[in-house]
Amino acid sequence: MKAIQATSFGGPDVLSLVLPDTPLPGPGTVLIQVAAAGAGTVDVLIRKGLYPGGINPGFIPGMEVAGTVIATGDQVAEDWIGKRVYAMTMLGGYATHIVVPQEALVPLPGNLSFEVAVGLGINALVAQYSLQRAALAPGDALLVRGAGGGIGSMLVQLALAGGYRVTATGTTPAKRAALERIGVGSFFSVTTPEAAGQAFKAIIDPVAGPDLDRYVAQLADNGTYVLNGAAAGFPPDNFGLSWLSRFQRSLTLACFSLDAIPPQEARASLQQLFRQAEQGQLQAFIGATFALEDAAEAHRVLESGSVFGKIVLQV
Repeated sequence: MKAIQATSFGGPDVLSLVLPDTPLPGPGTVLIQVAAAGAGTVDVLIRKGLYPGGINPGFIPGMEVAGTVIATGDQVAEDWIGKRVYAMTMLGGYATHIVVPQEALVPLPGNLSFEVAVGLGINALVAQYSLQRAALAPGDALLVRGAGGGIGSMLVQLALAGGYRVTATGTTPAKRAALERIGVGSFFSVTTPEAAGQAFKAIIDPVAGPDLDRYVAQLADNGTYVLNGAAAGFPPDNFGLSWLSRFQRSLTLACFSLDAIPPQEARASLQQLFRQAEQGQLQAFIGATFALEDAAEAHRVLESGSVFGKIVLQV
């Protein structure tokens, strides 16, 4: 089989094509022939060695795939063979084949393409749960940081459908135009966030980084800040003290990670999101597609922040 391996931690150039043996499914697992894999900011953090969890160089990146089951192991019904599926996996997605546990499989609706499945996937799931953490009511003001990214573009759609007043950060004219087409009418300057002139009931943030505290300052009293990623790196070391300095404003900091969601619950939520997409209620914005062999270039484009939506590897 073909796969992309990170030979060390570092820049995109550490990603190289390798030809390992095709794995065989063991008990309780299946072998997927991968058709599409998602490329996201978490992959970049892992590649740089910044992701917690003890990952060592020599790994195959890729946290989500869509494809066709071509073999099953013991204790798995053979009628899975030939089925189109989506699966989340911590690593191993940048490959032509991957073995995953049966419980990771999410059957795809007939009209949903493999590319759209990974274009939704993790990003839509994170967006859905993050909105739940925000605990908003219709009409409440929400700020979405990184609104032009994979998670952000999902957040905006789901938030508008929920009746919230959405303000988005958009870093380029092209991203702003794309967000306007979705229905966003209010924008927030990344470089001068204090210029917004409003207090938000909630802020959902997949970006974090050194500017985090400037965005926290934009919360209304009793507001909620949902942190669901760190595309720009971790917050400053003094962020905890800064947060406590606002003690009398009764703010809530909520962190969200898919690691805390039971697999069965995540699968059910994904099936719902895929149905919404099939019915035209949710759109996957695929900003760019690359061949598997061009994974390093995909990471360069991903880090440039120039693409609206998701980057997908076609396998």
